[in-house]
Amino acid sequence: MGTVEAYSQNLLTNPDAESGDPTSVGWTNVSMGSTGSSCYNNTGWRIIGNQNGFPVAEHGSYFFYAGCSSATGSTFEVRQDVNVSANAGIIDQGWDAFTFSGYMQVYTQSPPDQAEFIIEYRNSANTTVLTSYTTGLTSNEGTWTFYSNTTTAPVGTRYIRVRLLSKLNTGPSIDGYFDNLSLTTNIPLPVVLSSFTATTDNTKVKLVWTTTSESGARYFSVQRSTNQTDWTDVQRVEANGGPDTSSTYTSFDNDPLAGASYYRLAETDNAGNITYSEIREINFTDDFSGILIYPNPARNYLTLSGADLQQTQVTFYNNIGQLVLVSRSAANNSITINTSGLTRGIYFIRLSNTRSSQIREFVIE
Repeated sequence: MGTVEAYSQNLLTNPDAESGDPTSVGWTNVSMGSTGSSCYNNTGWRIIGNQNGFPVAEHGSYFFYAGCSSATGSTFEVRQDVNVSANAGIIDQGWDAFTFSGYMQVYTQSPPDQAEFIIEYRNSANTTVLTSYTTGLTSNEGTWTFYSNTTTAPVGTRYIRVRLLSKLNTGPSIDGYFDNLSLTTNIPLPVVLSSFTATTDNTKVKLVWTTTSESGARYFSVQRSTNQTDWTDVQRVEANGGPDTSSTYTSFDNDPLAGASYYRLAETDNAGNITYSEIREINFTDDFSGILIYPNPARNYLTLSGADLQQTQVTFYNNIGQLVLVSRSAANNSITINTSGLTRGIYFIRLSNTRSSQIREFVIE
């Protein structure tokens, strides 16, 4: 057996709450208290340290904090799921160990609130816990306490869920604090994907993803599906990073499907292994599908017709982007344009409403 490379890349996104509200950057809110000036914070699940009686952050300026509540006895939680399926082959041979570490404390009061780390090793469907580590609910009053655990991932592990829990025993603030968290593995993941988003962008779907490591990565395939079972490739994007390189990629689906569709990334490494990202859903509504443009090619006139035309602004451009006709809307369900004075060539019509826009091409012959 060859030598296993030591690896310390943190697999967690926003591990110390410094990169913004954890519920917006990297973490999923399960439950939280209220926020605002009366609770000393402005955004959920974090607070700036060393003010209003709160401790200095263990690392940086911020730490995890669940806000305020009157629900004494309740537990509040934020969590992050780390996809480790890129190491499936090594995990299933029992070779891959993961180390979690982090700091935790609670405010000194009577009775004190409580805090807890739970680390769960979960299956490919992310529904079954194969094994777990927990600190139990603790009351480390007035001091940052370090916790660490190393676990060999059980066969079948594809996700590791990191859970931060804070229990309210004395209100109103939920005074279980967490900071400077880390999840590492002794064998590098080919790709550590920190974010993946899909959004509509006028007539296209825009896909953006960020990696924090790309050891052995060759390329990404953007894939699309209508049923989350049958997938087709939309675009191939070459990987450009390394084991400690952060990279952001942008891709467009220029011909999206109407209605609901689904997108994922398929990452192929240098050995030909493929790893899939989480799935993102887009509901792409074509507001202009009922608008017809004819004749195309046109000579002396061009007609647009459709039931939605009265709510649509229509603007004409030539093939170098110069405005030919100022934006106008229809008095009824039809517009007829005199094109006899236009030179031969390709032109574009921009259809737009308050929700979206679309570009159509036509030809003057």
